[in-house]
Amino acid sequence: MNINPILKSEQNSKKRKAESDPLPRKRQRTMKKGFLSERRYNSSPKLLRTKIRYAGRKPRKNYPQKNSSCDTSLDYGESNQSWSGSYEPTSPGYDPTFSGCSDHYVPDVKNTEPPYYVKQLASHADFANYDMGKLIGAGSFGEVIAATRKEDNKPVALKFVQKQSVKEFKELRGRKIPAEAYLQRQARHPNVIDTYKLIITDEYYCYVMERPEVCKDLFDILQDRNNEHRPLTEKEAKRYFAQILEANIRCEEKGVLHRDIKPENILVDLRTDEAKLIDFGLASEVQKEPFTDFRGENYSTDETER
Repeated sequence: MNINPILKSEQNSKKRKAESDPLPRKRQRTMKKGFLSERRYNSSPKLLRTKIRYAGRKPRKNYPQKNSSCDTSLDYGESNQSWSGSYEPTSPGYDPTFSGCSDHYVPDVKNTEPPYYVKQLASHADFANYDMGKLIGAGSFGEVIAATRKEDNKPVALKFVQKQSVKEFKELRGRKIPAEAYLQRQARHPNVIDTYKLIITDEYYCYVMERPEVCKDLFDILQDRNNEHRPLTEKEAKRYFAQILEANIRCEEKGVLHRDIKPENILVDLRTDEAKLIDFGLASEVQKEPFTDFRGENYSTDETER
């Protein structure tokens, strides 16, 4: 049997091919399919995207079960920091007839009845101090409920996150808690939405968070102003930019990277004109190793299209 030797030039050719094609073809096809789906998703309008996210969720059973209970809670206490900057009397997006908080949640579920499992949890001791209100948001993470703390009538938001959806944890007072709650607590600042308490149940993590009574996210404010042909003035834009810059500086001082700063994640208290950074779901600690890649919707300014 004759065996033809492999020439050195052929070895180099195979090596170059392996370097240029490091992934198996099956994996490449999967990645290409996912990218095309993401591109189609990102090209749809904001309202349609939120509907797709909400409609695409698998229906859940009525958790928790009857024997479920709240196993613990961590009280963060409340930040006593106050903003020292100056504000104009009202926000450019202020509407005295507007009530509730739009935040970054799905508009179609705003001000609807909360899920059955929330009504069940309301009878447990850790939730006895809260009057449950309407559902103000929903997404792949879970649901957000408007509530009022009974002891001082303080408006709060209860964000219920499914335990199975949490992949990253940090340690606080000897307990492992979701990294989102931990990093948001680390970055406490007047321009970061505050988290007062973490309640842990059998099926859910519940973040008790600050809730301005009258607020909109910056994306909606920009849209409203654009529809009214009244874009933000330079002074207004600088004020919001400065506030979010202060929040970002605070995050960096505490070793936190938000990694998802965009108008949808900037909440504006319309009574005080105070901008607050929200949603630390993609946040991470500063590290030397490369971060996981992710990206949001593609965007280009009007000037680049001319």
